[in-house]
Amino acid sequence: MKGVVAGLKEPLIQFLVLALGLFVIDQWIGNKEDNKKIEWSISEKQRFTERFEQRAGRPPTQKEFKQFEANWIKEEILFQEGLALNFAEHDPIIRQRVIDKMRTLLTLKEGQLEPSPENLMTFLRENKERYWQAETMSFDIVRWPDSEQPDFLEKDQYGELIVQAATQDSEGPLSRYYWTEDERSEAFVQARYGEGLWSRLKSATAGQWYWGNVPGGYEGIRLRIYRPPQLPEFESIKSQLTLDWRKYQESLRIEEALAALQQRYDVVSPSQ
Repeated sequence: MKGVVAGLKEPLIQFLVLALGLFVIDQWIGNKEDNKKIEWSISEKQRFTERFEQRAGRPPTQKEFKQFEANWIKEEILFQEGLALNFAEHDPIIRQRVIDKMRTLLTLKEGQLEPSPENLMTFLRENKERYWQAETMSFDIVRWPDSEQPDFLEKDQYGELIVQAATQDSEGPLSRYYWTEDERSEAFVQARYGEGLWSRLKSATAGQWYWGNVPGGYEGIRLRIYRPPQLPEFESIKSQLTLDWRKYQESLRIEEALAALQQRYDVVSPSQ
C-alpha cells in the first residue's frame, strides 16, 4: 500500500491522472453542449390551429397555443432521443408506418394515373372474375301453417286462393301468407329459407306454381325471372374499375421503383 501511495507522489503519475480526469470531463461537457435542433415550424402551428378550430369551433387562445407548443417540444425531444437510441428500428408499428409512407411516396412520384376507356376495358377482360355478378332468382312464395288450412279445401286450392286474394288486396287477411323476392342470390335464399328452396327454384319452370309440404305447414313457389351469372354494364362499374386499375398500376410502379432501389443494396444473409 505504501508503494502505491509513493507512486502517486511521482510527478509523471500525477500528470497522467490529471490528464485522464480532464479528458473525461471534457467529453461529458462536450456531449452536454452538443445541442440538437428542433424545428417548431409554421406548418406545425397551422396544423394545430386547424385541428383545434375543427374540434372547438374557435381559434385557440394564446395560453392554449403556448401549452400546445410546450407539449409538442417535450414530445419532439422524446421522439428524437428515442430515434437516437434506435427505438424506431425495432418497433414493428413504426417500421410499418415508414414502409407505408414510402409506398405512398413512390406512387405519387409521377402523379395520379388517368386510364383511357381502352385501359379499363382491357383491365375488365383480364379481371372479369372480380366483377362477375352471381346468378339470381326473382320468385313468389306462399307459405302458411297447418293450423290455418280449411278442411273443405285442398292445400293447392287454398294456396291459389291466397295468391288471388293477396294479389287483389295487398292489405287483406290472407296477404300475410304471400310475398315476393326480387333478384335474390343463392346465399340470401339459403340463409332465409334453407338449402332446399334454391335447388327447387333451379329446376322450376318460370311462371308455374309448385306446391309441397314444409315443416309445420305448406308452401307454394313460383319462379318469375332467372338471371344467369353475368358481367355488369361497363358504365355501372366504371368508377370502381378506375379505382382498381389505379391501384394495380400503383403496385406496378412500386415494384419497378423497388427493383431500382434494390440495386443499391447488398443483401447479407446469415451463414447456414
